[in-house]
Amino acid sequence: MKKIIVLLVLVSLVSGCASIPRGKIGNSRIYNASYDKVWEVTLKATEGDILEARKENGFISLANHDPYHPFKYVNFSLGIVAFRSIHMFVSKKDEDHTEVEIDIKVMGSYSKGVLEKEYLDKIETVLNEQSK
Repeated sequence: MKKIIVLLVLVSLVSGCASIPRGKIGNSRIYNASYDKVWEVTLKATEGDILEARKENGFISLANHDPYHPFKYVNFSLGIVAFRSIHMFVSKKDEDHTEVEIDIKVMGSYSKGVLEKEYLDKIETVLNEQSK
């Protein structure tokens, strides 16, 4: 009987995790600026959070952000955040347009898009300040 109960609990947990919605949540933005300018501003906007940055392929890896307030950034399926990775990809669209895409992975949950918007807004603010 105990085995059946344990099996039912495990099946419900797995099916609950499988029902987490996925998809784009506004995790990218195209800026009216050159690749070099957006790269420079993105580094400035994420200063202090950067673990790794490779300009040649547009990759930036960031540290966990605000681990003391995780509910602000994610929806929970199991109630815990075991791991979170934050990656940014900067890519040239043409001479005057550059895209920044943010990919956040959270074990046992998914991003609400709050942190992505914060970073993208900060990049836009710095770009606007520098163009004045």
